[in-house]
Amino acid sequence: MRPLLLLTNDDGIGSPFLRILAETFAATHDCVVVAPAEEQSWIGKKLNRYGRIAVDRVEGWPCEAWKVSSTPSDCVNIALHHLLQRRPALVVSGPNIGYNLTLPLLFCSGTVGAALEGVCWGIPALATSQRLPLELFDSIKDMDPADESEVRRMLRISATHAVRLANELLANPPPRWTLWNINFPWPVTPETEVVDTFPDPAHLGGMFARQSDGHYAFEFREWDEPSQPGSDRCVTFGGRISRCVLRYDSLGGTP
Repeated sequence: MRPLLLLTNDDGIGSPFLRILAETFAATHDCVVVAPAEEQSWIGKKLNRYGRIAVDRVEGWPCEAWKVSSTPSDCVNIALHHLLQRRPALVVSGPNIGYNLTLPLLFCSGTVGAALEGVCWGIPALATSQRLPLELFDSIKDMDPADESEVRRMLRISATHAVRLANELLANPPPRWTLWNINFPWPVTPETEVVDTFPDPAHLGGMFARQSDGHYAFEFREWDEPSQPGSDRCVTFGGRISRCVLRYDSLGGTP
């Protein structure tokens, strides 16, 4: 029996990134996609306490797929306890549209939050993110599924790397409470090197801008300070694949 993988993301079931990942993984693994019905970026590991959550089967995928009207962490929790017929060997979250780098962003990331929900239940997890040129962000969600663009070609290369990294994780499971946070550079090639990194401790600074009516609105600004050598930001911005091993086991006092 092939290992079962649970695939999810925080950009929503409609993300073209998720579909390409599912197509690539489904060629060699049993997969189930359980993803938010709508985008849930910047939400971290939120679990919904209030309200009712809709869970619906989605057709037209290369594997079984579901959409959930809630957060990435809720998707993983509901999948593990209600939707999957057997325990998955691995949770794969992403690829996020854009990077998830530096310590401050890891706490905000719904992509990382979904992976951490898998880790909470003793399942190894892989969070994946794809750095993009800034000029592509406005158009990326309108990608034509049939368009063989440069973005799509790059995503297939990143997805192939993700399969290889997932197989490495499956072959050598890490200690419990450990996940791999993977960031792919732009551009990426089949030969792009994978480098083990640590989260860059850079400060994000103010994340909100005052509006003319006196209200405040979210406004992301990239870092002013340089990245630390060997960090996830330094490696990804330098054109290599960052593999950042995040260990939470010390928080619970278990080695």
